[in-house]
Amino acid sequence: MSGILTGQQLSLTIIPASSYDISHRDEWALNVQNLGKEAISVYFVGIATEQQRGLVFKITSGVLLIPPGATQFNTSYYLGLEPYTIEYEDPVLRQNAIALNGLPAGQYEMCVVANESQTSVEIASTCYSFAVDDCTPPELILPANGDTLTEDFPYFMWMPSVPPPSGQSSYTLKIFELQNNQTPWSAAQTNPSFYEMKGIQSAYFQYGINSRNFSPGKAYAWKVEVVSNGNIVCSSEVNMFYFIVNEETDIVPENVADINSPKAGVAYIPTAVDDGRVVSSVDRGMICFSYEHDNSNGEVGMRILNSNKIDIYNTVLEVQSGMNYFDFRASDLKAIKPGEVYQIQVINALGVIKSVQFKLVNK
Repeated sequence: MSGILTGQQLSLTIIPASSYDISHRDEWALNVQNLGKEAISVYFVGIATEQQRGLVFKITSGVLLIPPGATQFNTSYYLGLEPYTIEYEDPVLRQNAIALNGLPAGQYEMCVVANESQTSVEIASTCYSFAVDDCTPPELILPANGDTLTEDFPYFMWMPSVPPPSGQSSYTLKIFELQNNQTPWSAAQTNPSFYEMKGIQSAYFQYGINSRNFSPGKAYAWKVEVVSNGNIVCSSEVNMFYFIVNEETDIVPENVADINSPKAGVAYIPTAVDDGRVVSSVDRGMICFSYEHDNSNGEVGMRILNSNKIDIYNTVLEVQSGMNYFDFRASDLKAIKPGEVYQIQVINALGVIKSVQFKLVNK
């Protein structure tokens, strides 16, 4: 009877990371809630299993005194679990984690059990299931992290996962409203979704006209998950954006055909699905490229990557069917340095990327 009553006073919640690689291990946490008025003496047993392998990891903590209220165990509070004992560790998974920074593909379940310290009777437990696939997470492009949006129905764009969703796989877009001084990651882990769209097949999505309105002056976090057969196989990082009211309502859009027409005497570098290892030289401080659009959507994403594949610039381009021509001054992008190789990538609504590599000769 004592064990049952204690169990009713203790609850456990696992807070998972944004992705299942070793670099995100610091995001994992265990929330322990003691609803009673007295401290409870317990020890925890953590058990991880994989659908095909069975038990892959087991660990037991030292004896802990859980005070009334909430206690969170995470990387910065691992000392609170000592002295812990690793009772079993799958050697194959250990080597995979060391070599590849993550778990091999599989269906995993992580469980944490709280046992009363004197009797070893289980008084509370919780489990969390997740899938790991050979999947690189989507990379968020638009809106860029920290952007300010003014459009009521903005576009969201990301680099496709590898392999891209197919068959029973799709993307899920999730948006969360930040409260007070929350971080984007905290909002994505603890807040209910402000907006959620499942079943997206492309790496491009426009916020729906019938969706909830963004509130002026508010900050929002967003992420994209890859879902296969109902399980999340990988997830993007969490970015944030601000929303304000656009007061410039009398601006008349320029004609797209005029914007994207070629200028006389300008040599445009063509983008292609596979630009290989060819590097085009750009002189006189102008970066000029052409893009052939074969999709009905009137906008594409464009970004520039440096030699380390780091995004140094991104934007949305208005396009028309057929050839489109763009030019801008390198001096507008202070991150571009003469002599270094960069890559322009143009991504359409289907996630198809056309790119070109270039090197600025003279800025």
